[in-house]
Amino acid sequence: MLLAMWDTCSDASNFAKGWSLLVAQPMAFFLAALTSAAAFALAQRIPGKWSGALSVCVSIIAAGAVTLAVIGYEFDPANSIPTSACPGGVPAWWPFPV
Repeated sequence: MLLAMWDTCSDASNFAKGWSLLVAQPMAFFLAALTSAAAFALAQRIPGKWSGALSVCVSIIAAGAVTLAVIGYEFDPANSIPTSACPGGVPAWWPFPV
């Protein structure tokens, strides 16, 4: 997703994009895994036969939320060229404010 945003809007160098991915991706993976594990553990404590399924759903939602937050943090609209595809420096298909 981040690469699609960069391809559509960014005029930063490929080196800067690569370095950002090299640093940001491991941190994003670790943060998503940590958040997902914590959400799974907390939801698993709820008694009931359905708590296993709830734990999986909660952990997937938590990992997705962290991923969107990291992408929103990593993408810098200041390096973007306002075009018809990127009004305001953000792609038209991106639903969240950056």
